[in-house]
Amino acid sequence: MAATYTHTIFKKFQVEVLGVVACHPRKEKEDENMVTFRVQDCEKDDEFLVTWSKTQSELCCFCYMFEYKGFLCRHALMILQMCGFASVPPRYILKRWTKDAKSGGADQIQTRVQRYNDLCCRAIELSEEGCVSEENYNIVLRTLVETLKNCVDLNHARNNFAESNSQLNNGAHEEENHVLAAVKATKKKTVVRKRKGQPEASQMLESQPSLQPMENISSEGMSMSGYYGPQQNVQGLVC
Repeated sequence: MAATYTHTIFKKFQVEVLGVVACHPRKEKEDENMVTFRVQDCEKDDEFLVTWSKTQSELCCFCYMFEYKGFLCRHALMILQMCGFASVPPRYILKRWTKDAKSGGADQIQTRVQRYNDLCCRAIELSEEGCVSEENYNIVLRTLVETLKNCVDLNHARNNFAESNSQLNNGAHEEENHVLAAVKATKKKTVVRKRKGQPEASQMLESQPSLQPMENISSEGMSMSGYYGPQQNVQGLVC
């Protein structure tokens, strides 16, 4: 495991490996799918339940070290030995604690739950190192206070920016609705005016006197009396 884990995690894991000698397991119960062990930890003067799933090959210790710190405890390691495992199964070696994680091979943390769990594991490791001395404690405390303030300020700025964009979008939609309403009202007035003007035009056409067809007018029917020019000139032209 020294070639797999980072130096810091390997030192912590090595403590658990050496602590296996102080563990004394006994089988509590067993069924088709699950085996339950009770492990007495003489070093910690306590007992812990460990379950082993035969069907899913899953291990769970009720000290929850793997869930909190990311590597197996001495109680789980003892049960693995009893079940015939010579090494830790790959599913219990978290990639973020391996040397590959430093070279950029770590899995990307995408969801909020994954980020939360990762930060919890790192916070536990930080707490263990920070409580060693008063100087370490002060360094960790100052860093946490400053980091918390930066995160809070960043979240506030992000929320304010989102609210501003939302208000701008709402204002743009309202202005667009007003413009569309004004255009519709203008079109409606134009249609009404056109409808009112059509009867007036038809009435003007009906009020004009009807003209006599050209085919009913002959040269004989034309009277010279309707001509208002000098009569003598007209008589001369007739002769």
